[in-house]
Amino acid sequence: MPTARAVVAGISLLSAFGCGGVQTPDGEPSSDERPAAAGAGGGTQQTATTTTPLSQTDSGPPVLDLPSNGGSGSQTDTSLETPIEFCDAPTKVLTPKCGIGSCHGNQNAVMGDFGIDAEHAVKFVDKPATRHPECGRIIDSRDYSKSFMLLKMRGDLLGNLSEEQAATVDAPYCGGRMPVGSIVITNDEIDCLASWLQQFQVER
Repeated sequence: MPTARAVVAGISLLSAFGCGGVQTPDGEPSSDERPAAAGAGGGTQQTATTTTPLSQTDSGPPVLDLPSNGGSGSQTDTSLETPIEFCDAPTKVLTPKCGIGSCHGNQNAVMGDFGIDAEHAVKFVDKPATRHPECGRIIDSRDYSKSFMLLKMRGDLLGNLSEEQAATVDAPYCGGRMPVGSIVITNDEIDCLASWLQQFQVER
């Protein structure tokens, strides 16, 4: 039987820990229960469970790196960023080859003053041929390749007429090939004009 002094000593020891938890035979608290902090009361405190932060175990749903241009994300569509450059036909072709002398460079010329500069040239969009409207539109917004200006330089003067129409008219019906006289126009210059005309074609 323990003496009264031993019992008092045991109670004092438990009070110092602040709890009445279960002890092992050697007097140490069991692994399931640890003493509470001083002043926390007489209840037992269970071992805290450690939780690893989400950032260390799971990065969460993947973050999509979407392209700034609204594309599919596979690659950047450069066609949305790079504007089309058209050849400067008014400067390179119309003014030096058509606007010289008394031709298409005269203000209010009867056959058209599109050889003065670009500002004058764009006024001929969908304007019919001066000699005969059925010969075509000087600049055709429906199909740039049918522009009468281009056909005149290529020599396909009756290109806008049907086979029946072309068979019933004489060669000068839509005028002669341009430019006239000794003025020479190269294939590169014709291609430049074709490039410039494309900007006026309207999707239908």
